[in-house]
Amino acid sequence: MSLLAVRDLVKSFGGSLILEDVGFEIQDGERVGIVGPNGSGKSTLCALILGQTGPDSGEVMLRRSASIGHLAQENRFEADHDVVAEAMQAFADVFALEQEMRAIEARMAEAEGDELDRLLTRHARLQEDYERHEGWNIHARVEAVLLGLGLERHHLGQPVRQLSGGESSRVALAKLLLREPDLLILDEPTNHLDIAGCEWLEDYLGRHRGACLVVSHDRLFLDRVTRRTLEVVAGGVTDYPCAYSGYEERKAEEFARARAEYSAQQDHLRKERDFIRKHMGSQRSREAKGRLKRLERMERLEAPSQENLEMRVSIATQRRLGTEIMDCQELVLGYGDRRLVAGLDLRLEPGDRLGIVGPNGAGKSTLLAALLGRIDPQAGRVLVGKTVEVGYFDQRQAGIDDAVSPYDHIAGDQVRMTDLEIRSYLARFLFRDEDLHRPAGSFSGGERAKLALARLLLTRPNVLVLDEPTNHLDIPSRKALETLLDEYDGVIVTVSHDRYFLDRICNRILWLEGGGHRLASSSFSDFRARQLARAEAERRQREEEAAEQRSREKAERQRAEASRPKAPRRRPLAEVEAAIMAAEERREAIHAEMARPETCRDGGAMTRLQEELAALESSLAALEEEWSGYA
Repeated sequence: MSLLAVRDLVKSFGGSLILEDVGFEIQDGERVGIVGPNGSGKSTLCALILGQTGPDSGEVMLRRSASIGHLAQENRFEADHDVVAEAMQAFADVFALEQEMRAIEARMAEAEGDELDRLLTRHARLQEDYERHEGWNIHARVEAVLLGLGLERHHLGQPVRQLSGGESSRVALAKLLLREPDLLILDEPTNHLDIAGCEWLEDYLGRHRGACLVVSHDRLFLDRVTRRTLEVVAGGVTDYPCAYSGYEERKAEEFARARAEYSAQQDHLRKERDFIRKHMGSQRSREAKGRLKRLERMERLEAPSQENLEMRVSIATQRRLGTEIMDCQELVLGYGDRRLVAGLDLRLEPGDRLGIVGPNGAGKSTLLAALLGRIDPQAGRVLVGKTVEVGYFDQRQAGIDDAVSPYDHIAGDQVRMTDLEIRSYLARFLFRDEDLHRPAGSFSGGERAKLALARLLLTRPNVLVLDEPTNHLDIPSRKALETLLDEYDGVIVTVSHDRYFLDRICNRILWLEGGGHRLASSSFSDFRARQLARAEAERRQREEEAAEQRSREKAERQRAEASRPKAPRRRPLAEVEAAIMAAEERREAIHAEMARPETCRDGGAMTRLQEELAALESSLAALEEEWSGYA
């Protein structure tokens, strides 16, 4: 039986049909990605599977006794636990086993007979379950997962209420992974993870025994984790038996085939209409009427189009760049005693597309602020060329006024644009009809990001500084942004955790970590592969050095033992006791011999017996001391 079965699902909201006749199954251990543009129904589908909302018709069936776990995009904790205690709640059932075992042990001290046998049997079963869940290793597992997802060790004792949104999401993800449910439903699990965290999660899910249903705009993550893709678009769900890249290839093939079929039909229709016009009323009128009837009955193919709407924009710089753009000289950045960047020399040249990457908190956004002149460095300097005109994309979209519509934002920025020009421009960013005059506060994160990009590009900068530009964008919008940046002729500096985006856009990589940095002229994938290979080589070298050290210490111990005086071999206890008995018997015999009258008269014999007795007493004392060592 399937782990999950979805059959003939229909769901609508406010008269709008969201999903229609949706059906698919998920088997044990499957890795399935869910893709589609924002608003296509992905979150609704997950809510239906989770039972958070009910279908208009159809059914969702989860196998009886199967467990399901869900990671939402927003996570908040109400308890006063610290991070480790919150994560350990994933093992509440294991802790319940332990408590019951302790209670049984207390009762066993007073139980007898059948009652004791029953308690022993129950305790053995509980112990088996406890060991199967590795209850003895829970704390180590919790720490490993929390640290693997990018939390710092100092976070572990911090109250969960004090965590940022990103940190809370990582704790929630840790709890979910530690539970190991039969079906994991992950909604944008990489949103708050740095690159190392994404790689760790990919590896963890690769070893997870249960099934995974992943909603994500992270294309590389989908490729590395999933083996099957469900596309949600236009109310329907199409099943592709491949990961995201294979899905894209098949979609392209389907589009090319549909376009060829549509073009062929249009050619046929054109030829038939020409024939009908030419021969209607002529000697071939009968044939023309027959063809007309066939045309009227023919099912028309719809013109193929990419179902996923994309932003269609272009960008040109307003002013040409000179040779001097930005030059960081011995730059030092930090706060108080905390050093984020130390001794950075970085010169930007025309054509540069620099990706700034590294762990969360490594100083990436701080470096952007220094390049923009928003903070002063602790040491060193940033020189900016006279021809540079910077356009900055802030991932927080601080410049967006929640009370102002997209139309009024653009009209306020560009007073010379006509009404038609504003509407046409915003249409390129998919703002149409009622969206033009909706207040920005009602927009999703992706819509706000597109509005911020629309405003930015109208300034026509020759240097683009982008802070996480793909956050909240769906895959079609990410692809459109990448196409736009491909055509851009200025310099790009971007902070991003989107590895696919970095590979597509950047030709230089700056990695920040622990106050240090590494700069390379390469794609991100090549840079990261070399970095990981270097880290693996260093790990192996450390292991080899540790093994050599252990070998040297063992050899030294063996040499020390070899030079130490050998202790006499310890005899078996029975042998010692036999020797004592023999000595005592001989002592009695000597005493008896010495008591004989003839011996007393023989002075030489008496002397010999006295000497033997003295030696025997000394030997017997040694034997008794040897025997006491066995006590």
